[in-house]
Amino acid sequence: MPQYNHLDFRLDNPRGFVYNGLSDIDVILVDDIITTGLTIQEAKEKLEDNGVRVLFAITLADARNS
Repeated sequence: MPQYNHLDFRLDNPRGFVYNGLSDIDVILVDDIITTGLTIQEAKEKLEDNGVRVLFAITLADARNS
């Protein structure tokens, strides 16, 4: 069986975020851990699609392979 890595899984299974909050605001994205980077990228895109300005993003831990 071929190995299925985190990036392949995340690409095949996007989070599908929904945003119903305010628009025309500034936000800072915070994520507990970064594995592929796609979750925070999807969140940023969803917010920006809804008129939210993402100033920057921060993660608390990095689980990517060195």
